[in-house]
Amino acid sequence: MLRVPMAARCPVDCLVVPDSYLCFARLSALFDETPRAVPGIHPSAVIDVSARVPPGASTGPHCSLEQGVEIGAGTCIDRGTLADTLLGRGVKIDNQVQIAHNAQIGDYTAIAGCAGIGGSGGSENIVAGRRCRLVGPLEIADHVTITAMSLINRSVPEPGS
Repeated sequence: MLRVPMAARCPVDCLVVPDSYLCFARLSALFDETPRAVPGIHPSAVIDVSARVPPGASTGPHCSLEQGVEIGAGTCIDRGTLADTLLGRGVKIDNQVQIAHNAQIGDYTAIAGCAGIGGSGGSENIVAGRRCRLVGPLEIADHVTITAMSLINRSVPEPGS
């Protein structure tokens, strides 16, 4: 796949296209066998009727969303593997957040956009700032505020520690 100026110098047969990068992207997409997420709720997932999940979202196996949960667009909540992935009552998750397998997000926790949460769990009333990372498994005390762009790689046994 070559553009016209380059095709003139090519010693073998080639496909002449106006934009070789775009052509390559479109051709390679034809060979992509990645399974697509199917919108809907897996039979093993438990979703409270008051939870707000974006339309077209795919809720996988072993996820539990309790009363009042809100999930922003582009957020990925991995399915549970060793334990269910749980979002407690009143959890608010902004756009483009990654919640890892088996994470237990406690009641009334707020997570700002682009955050990444490893297999942490259980704590309540946490505020996690934009683009923060929690590399689990970790235990975070209740009522902890994690500032934007922070990296937490060990447990936080009490607020302010």
